[in-house]
Amino acid sequence: PLANLRVFADRNFLVSTLLISMVFLLLYGIMNLQPLMAGNLLGYTAFLSGVAQAPRGLGMMVLTPLVGILTGKVNNRLLIGPGMILIAGASMMMGDFNLAICSHDFFWPNFIQGMGMALTTIPLMTVAMSTIRNEQMGNATGLFALARNLAGSIGIAVAIAMVSRGALRHQAYLTAHLTPFD
Repeated sequence: PLANLRVFADRNFLVSTLLISMVFLLLYGIMNLQPLMAGNLLGYTAFLSGVAQAPRGLGMMVLTPLVGILTGKVNNRLLIGPGMILIAGASMMMGDFNLAICSHDFFWPNFIQGMGMALTTIPLMTVAMSTIRNEQMGNATGLFALARNLAGSIGIAVAIAMVSRGALRHQAYLTAHLTPFD
């Protein structure tokens, strides 16, 4: 076998893997749609679209050193919970995005989301690996990364499929109601 799935018998590993998968499933869809919106609908160049997304990385960069220090000193659940709340709040802020926004409107939701990602991903990985035996560590980290990346890929596929189907639905509605007199 390529991987020993017995590592999922560890409750910390299983729950952490499920949580990180859920987070990346939701986040990667959002993270993929924003540059498409900026480029295709708002007319941003590829560079400007990237600049509009940069605050997410800045939020992670600002908070990651603090999270690294706190991870060994406080219960990781005290970091994961607020991190997920920040991600959810930022995602709700992004729900208000429309074609009237400017590049500055991307800043705070992306920055907050980046902070939430730092507060969530590092402690989740720490919890996942904390009770894994040394001889299973390579297997566990591989499965953890696989689950995270697979969930992110599924999130991107679902988001793109929803946008494509929505566009087709709206196009069908418009062409059905289009007449030479209207």
